[in-house]
Amino acid sequence: GTQRFQPGSPGTQRLGATRPASATPSRNTPGPATALAGVASLGPGSVLGPYELVAELGRGAAGAVFRARHRTTGNECAVKVLLGEAGTRAAVRFDREVEAFAKLKHPHVVAIHEAGESRGLRWFAMDLVEGQTLDKVMAARRADREGLLRLLLQVARGIEHAHENGLVHRDLKPQNVLVT
Repeated sequence: GTQRFQPGSPGTQRLGATRPASATPSRNTPGPATALAGVASLGPGSVLGPYELVAELGRGAAGAVFRARHRTTGNECAVKVLLGEAGTRAAVRFDREVEAFAKLKHPHVVAIHEAGESRGLRWFAMDLVEGQTLDKVMAARRADREGLLRLLLQVARGIEHAHENGLVHRDLKPQNVLVT
């Protein structure tokens, strides 16, 4: 199994990052009620940019992640949507997350392909990682210490790459690591 840690786990932080210009509120930015209503209405068949949403994979305090299909290429990916409005702390973190993770190129780190805003909602498309969380894999493979050590080495290499590029994952835990 290959491990990948993914953006969107609560607490990814770019070291030394400044507030991106896109995080500045605009007069045309929908308010929180509009943005949250937009997210609540998302589901299979909804379209964000070039992506058609297939199924919701998870939801946290700051965002929701969907399995999606690119409408032109047919490629599947995961699309994360911000739950909130532009200009908020969550939006600033979201923009930093996109900017920081888009620069990372490593076999054990999820790649971001593109980002945008549609229907008043900020989103980004990333690799779709299908697998189990590391905590579940560890519970199932307790006897395979060598295999688990190999997985943890992959986690360490991915995190090392992120650190070398100034990115700190502030919520690294087995539940935020996917194993394929």
